[in-house]
Amino acid sequence: MEALMTPIEKEQFLRQDDYFFNKRLSRSSSCPLVCSDEVCLTRFHRACEDGRLDLVGQFLEFCQDPDCQVLETGDSPLHLTLYHDHKSLTELLLSRGAHPNLTNSIGWTPLHALGNRDGDDKDDTTRTFFKIAAQRGRVVAVDARDDLGRTPLDCAVANLQPNVVDALLENGADLAGFRFPSEVYFNERLRRSAGESRLEFVLRVAAGMMAVVERLKRHGYPFDQTTALFMLKLSGLYTLFNAPPDADEGWYEDERFQRVAKTIAITDGDPRLTLHVLLFMRSEDAAKLVSYEEYSRLTRSPGYAELPEECRTACTKHLCSKLTRKFFLDWSKECLMRVAPPEMSHDLKLELCEQMLTPLRNAVLYHVCLAAERGLLHELAMFDEMKIDLRKLDSLFSRNKIVQD
Repeated sequence: MEALMTPIEKEQFLRQDDYFFNKRLSRSSSCPLVCSDEVCLTRFHRACEDGRLDLVGQFLEFCQDPDCQVLETGDSPLHLTLYHDHKSLTELLLSRGAHPNLTNSIGWTPLHALGNRDGDDKDDTTRTFFKIAAQRGRVVAVDARDDLGRTPLDCAVANLQPNVVDALLENGADLAGFRFPSEVYFNERLRRSAGESRLEFVLRVAAGMMAVVERLKRHGYPFDQTTALFMLKLSGLYTLFNAPPDADEGWYEDERFQRVAKTIAITDGDPRLTLHVLLFMRSEDAAKLVSYEEYSRLTRSPGYAELPEECRTACTKHLCSKLTRKFFLDWSKECLMRVAPPEMSHDLKLELCEQMLTPLRNAVLYHVCLAAERGLLHELAMFDEMKIDLRKLDSLFSRNKIVQD
């Protein structure tokens, strides 16, 4: 480490931005083995939280250890920069020798901090973390467990971060030993968004869950419908199946709604793909052109908030149905294939299952998956008539008891 700055240099440096002294990090901290000046160290940690590359660089140059920890929490600078999604600072700290596996007071490594933050890793910070650590010969403890036994992969799944899930699995996270986090753990994450519009929250969370499911399946996780339904129940998506029909079925014809919807771009790559276009697109086409992450980001776009409230509510329900359509069709088809007559060829089973299921609404497909989970699908699937016995299905899952039992 280079020599400490002189008293005059330190005074000038600490004065240059007094803003940080009263910002978010109010807890006191000290690190006597590294720096005896408590104020100096506290401001260093604040600069890490706030993404001040210039200040952090100066602190590292003159007086601070890249691994000095906040006394009360044990957070290292890497914990702070990763939790607050500062990619450039993460690169700087690692290049200055920051340790990638330091644990804080609750056993989090920097990867745990990354997996527990809000918002997905759009800037690819996770891959950058692994890349620079490898360049410096550091072995990252990708499967480290915190004090509650959770790995970074557990955290990324529960916090609905598909890009982090991808990066962790690409860099050696143990998928064979992975088990879905408990309902309690998921609810810790879901409670953070309390107070949001219920439907828009459901859309974002359902999109996040679908994206995580997609990434895990892509990496070979042996998925089953029980786990998938568990995630859907947690998202609150099933509540839409109980919602009354929209009062105004012609909501999409509202003049103001159409005007605003035509200005909301769904993807960065194609400005022609607007919300208005998406609404009238077939679900199978939408599944090819619009990612789950783009559905999730849509509700936070400035234009979405400008839609007339009643129309926005109906639009959100429609988008929930569209983004989950492929999921429901795929799982209900897989369930139905299992109870098809064994003498049928695979191709014939597939054709008949598609004929039976394609006309059905998502709410009915959801019931089909539940029936399969509970071993009741044999009684409901009538292959001779190529249909599902909807009356029996309704009697098994009344509107008020879709998920309670």
